[in-house]
Amino acid sequence: MSAVLRPSSMARAIEPTMIRSLRAKMGSSTIDFGLGQTDLEVTQAVARHLRRSMSASIYAPYTPNAGLFRARQAVADHVGCDPQEVMLTCGVQQGLAVSLLGLCESGDEVLVPDPGFPAYINLVRAAGATSIRYPLRSPTREEPGWGLEPQELLSRVTNRTRLVLFNNPSNPTGSVHDAEDLGEVIEELGRREVGWISDEIYEDYVWEGEFSSARSFDDRGVVLSGLSKSHHMM
Repeated sequence: MSAVLRPSSMARAIEPTMIRSLRAKMGSSTIDFGLGQTDLEVTQAVARHLRRSMSASIYAPYTPNAGLFRARQAVADHVGCDPQEVMLTCGVQQGLAVSLLGLCESGDEVLVPDPGFPAYINLVRAAGATSIRYPLRSPTREEPGWGLEPQELLSRVTNRTRLVLFNNPSNPTGSVHDAEDLGEVIEELGRREVGWISDEIYEDYVWEGEFSSARSFDDRGVVLSGLSKSHHMM
């Protein structure tokens, strides 16, 4: 690449994940378990609406930066908030990037789960912040594990901590955070004036236990979710 068009430090901070690197090497006979892509079909009602919209000869002005108000109102009705608090993005990863770039300064620290989705560390680094890993509870014969360890997490909060990132239900572990543990952490973060972002894209994939959104404990954080897993709309 030309030195004139050399990538910025932000672009260089995005490193290929092992998932993508391995997927690039797979052949026609490879069975792919790498990407969290559903085998659902887009519903016929959605497909009909998309076809009608694409074929209609209608005036299509620029949309608001935060997204169409009707769509934001639908999201607000679903989660129970004001539509002014809703922003529509092209997927959770873009939503996370926008959130981190909008909230982090150089030198800030962001706590990320370990094990956790590899994109988190990439995007924190691109935002100029530093990732601090907090361990999830290791599984035992008695307990399935991979839940929050409130004291382990909170012990990593310093005066440089800007945000704590949750992934609930978790990718890649599949665990659902215990409501009491999650509430304890979020309550203490509020006392310490530390923000949080909760990636809840897998909220519809819970077969055992009960899912509790981080928003049910405190509405001063950022909740990320989308339609790729629930409706196969990539």
